[in-house]
Amino acid sequence: MKTKIGAAVIALLFLMACGSDQPKQEEQNTSAETQASGNKFILKAANMMYLAVQPDSTLKASQPDPTKADVFEREDLGNGKTALKTANGKYITENRAGGSELRAFCDHAADWEQFEIIALDQAKVNIKASSGKYVSADLGKDGGINATSDHASDWEAFTLEAQ
Repeated sequence: MKTKIGAAVIALLFLMACGSDQPKQEEQNTSAETQASGNKFILKAANMMYLAVQPDSTLKASQPDPTKADVFEREDLGNGKTALKTANGKYITENRAGGSELRAFCDHAADWEQFEIIALDQAKVNIKASSGKYVSADLGKDGGINATSDHASDWEAFTLEAQ
């Protein structure tokens, strides 16, 4: 069952997971919601490759090594919206002017840099772009990350791993 993750729920889950010096066993099992609230994470696409920003600023799911994947930082924008910032300080944006691919080149989070992270289970999420389209890795474009899907299916699922 898909659920929208509210900022308050994420904050509560984060506090519950990180609030004790000696966490209980069940608190050690982090969920997608908790990992997303933990600020820094990497993403693995349905093609089992990790996301990496290319020299031309496009995002591709083409990195087999998680240690070479780009680390993203979650920035809560309120109203269930999230901005994704790369380690070099650039925000992920949906390139609606010239296509549907996602790029990392914006200095500020505005309308096209707003995403909705939707938890699917303990580790998987869907990412919905500001256009209302779901994000996926396109095998026909060497794992290019695009926001083209009207409905979320297996190809629109990402595994979120805390960093």
